[in-house]
Amino acid sequence: MDPNFSTNTQRVIGIVEEMERRGLCIQLRANMRAKDIVHLAGHIDLERLRKVGLSAIFVGCESGSDRMLELMTKNATVQHTIEGCRMLSEAGIVQLTSWIHDLPQETDEDSDLTFRLVKDLALLPHNEQKHHFFTPFPATDMYDALFGASEDDGRSQRDWARSDTYSGSAIWSGRPDFRRRVLGRLVELRKQHPEVLVRSLPRLVEG
Repeated sequence: MDPNFSTNTQRVIGIVEEMERRGLCIQLRANMRAKDIVHLAGHIDLERLRKVGLSAIFVGCESGSDRMLELMTKNATVQHTIEGCRMLSEAGIVQLTSWIHDLPQETDEDSDLTFRLVKDLALLPHNEQKHHFFTPFPATDMYDALFGASEDDGRSQRDWARSDTYSGSAIWSGRPDFRRRVLGRLVELRKQHPEVLVRSLPRLVEG
């Protein structure tokens, strides 16, 4: 499992070519950025990745709003997400797409764009989705915007141990009404595409 497999295009191509030379097919999964997938597809047929064993690619899509992607400094666009997932699908590779809801400064319009995109991608063969609620991490711009920059902000290990992107955060509970609306839409999405949502839905934590 390589958490950043796609950064060096020539390295990826070299690995595929060497596996082909040796006649190997080893079941692999890797993380790739959507923008990298589009770039890689311009240099190698993605079906060659599948044939040597790359069966699934994790793609941190995060949002269907270009405005939010820019705020997260993703260095990618919604169009990269669309093209990257489509290319993986055409190559027969599972797209494990990850999404974050209730981001700071996310509006209802941004959320609408995200749900429009996830519904479209759910129609692709081999598309799987994991949905999360935003949890701030130290040393990121979003964390500093919420709490200010500090090496020791007084939050304990116990607080962090009680925080995750599924069951809620003891660090930051977000906007309950916003999250409630998101959860309702995710429930509807799961009814329409039960095979696509591969993880439990995030849970609301009151108070």
